Amino acid sequence: MQSLTISPSTTQVQSHSFAIREIKEIQKRLNNIGLNFAQNELGELNQGQKISLKFLEISKLGSMFILASAIAAINIGTTRKPITLKDLSKPSPDSSSCSGILIYQWNSEFYGKRSLYLTILEGYPAIYLDNEENYNSVTN
Repeated sequence: MQSLTISPSTTQVQSHSFAIREIKEIQKRLNNIGLNFAQNELGELNQGQKISLKFLEISKLGSMFILASAIAAINIGTTRKPITLKDLSKPSPDSSSCSGILIYQWNSEFYGKRSLYLTILEGYPAIYLDNEENYNSVTN
């Protein structure tokens, strides 16, 4: 009987390598607002799923809101208009497909332009990663 060796294609290896880099980039951006997600949550976020923050301690949520508010104010070009919880459910001016406040945007080698939002999911704060072709805000 002959043995068959199956090895991943170059495309699969490259795709996996890009995914690892993207997950590291996402983690870095989340760390900047005081969040630390498990690997499975980072993978889900990278695949376009919203991650609820409903189980996060209130003290951590408070710190995250302070940091996110400061970063979002810089991204939208204003420090005068306070960002409120109501803004989490409003359509984002930076995206046609997402509501919430923009936390970070960057260019990905594999996915193109990506935007990290603080939004609402079933009445709770959540994080969402959007892939947009065009956006109007500052790229970080």
